[in-house]
Amino acid sequence: MMTLLVYLVVLVIVCIFLWWLLQQVPLPPPLQQIATIVLVAIGVIILVGILLQFAGGGGLHLPSMR
Repeated sequence: MMTLLVYLVVLVIVCIFLWWLLQQVPLPPPLQQIATIVLVAIGVIILVGILLQFAGGGGLHLPSMR
């Protein structure tokens, strides 16, 4: 359970940092929208993988923090 919390906190911190970085880089509007969609899609895929692993359905094979 503690490992899940650590992975979720790290995921949130990384996503917030990447979101902030994406807002700071001056990209044309279509490229910024595409980058935002890709960032959100990757975050959701990783989140679903972590939650699937927690539920016992396999998910992503993350190293244990023991």
